[in-house]
Amino acid sequence: MITFASDFTTAHMNKRPQLLSYSMTRRFLEESSTDEGKQFFLNKELCIIHGSALPFQFLQIFDAPFSINDYRMGLVEQGEARTIVNLTERHVRAGDIVMFGPGTIVQPLAIFSDLRIKGLVVLPDFPLSFSPSELPAFSGRHTFLLLHPDEADLSIAHQLMDALWAIVRMRYDVSVVGGLVSSVFHHWDRVYQSQTEARRAAANREQEILEQFLRLVNQYAAREHQIRFYADRLCLTDRYLGTVVHQASGVTAKDWIDRALVMAIKVRLRHTDLTLKQIADEMAFPNPSFFSKFFRRMTGQTPLDYRGSSGSPS
Repeated sequence: MITFASDFTTAHMNKRPQLLSYSMTRRFLEESSTDEGKQFFLNKELCIIHGSALPFQFLQIFDAPFSINDYRMGLVEQGEARTIVNLTERHVRAGDIVMFGPGTIVQPLAIFSDLRIKGLVVLPDFPLSFSPSELPAFSGRHTFLLLHPDEADLSIAHQLMDALWAIVRMRYDVSVVGGLVSSVFHHWDRVYQSQTEARRAAANREQEILEQFLRLVNQYAAREHQIRFYADRLCLTDRYLGTVVHQASGVTAKDWIDRALVMAIKVRLRHTDLTLKQIADEMAFPNPSFFSKFFRRMTGQTPLDYRGSSGSPS
């Protein structure tokens, strides 16, 4: 069940997106661990976190959204956390399995002090022996999964993560590690398919429409700003889609589109050299003046003021 972020306000939208780099990740992890209590393994192919909250703590330091371009899988060993993922608030708890895939935008909101996770980051250079898109859970339909395995599947998940941790601490043998990483992907996919089948039997039609709409918004909002486009893609009328989205989330369809659009604009302003006219054209605004007025109305800043403000950590 999705819980929507009641406190996802203009203040959250004004937070500057951060680009998550390998060097930044390594620096944070090394500064946060001691040799005696090192809780991570990291090279340019793979990262493993074992019994720690370091990934969430790292993201929360900058208090800003991050875009993910790799696969991040983990299980919550204890504790809980609240985070915004692709515009919606998610609450993860002990016993949950999560997957963040390429294209996910995430921003932690609250981390409970006892949070401990076992996590795996498969970086783009890792030599996978298969294509994740072959598996339904990683086919691209979802960029984020929050799964609730039964005791048997949770136990297998722990065993796989513990085996990976034991092997990389002894030596990094890519053939052995690759086999276990493949097993993690396939096990997460098995849990996903099992949960999907159970959920499908009792799925609420309004909730399904809302989830489909939000996936489309995250994919197309940079150029498609009107609800009619999304209604057509879902084979619904504008009015019906607007009613369903508002009833299911408490937020209008147009507000969801505008939020995603502002996030996309911020990424271009902060991390590209495109002119305002080029951004306006790329994002289908009629002219730069309309683009600037929209951005200022949504954020309280002009595009140039936002671009010229202090830079983000790197």
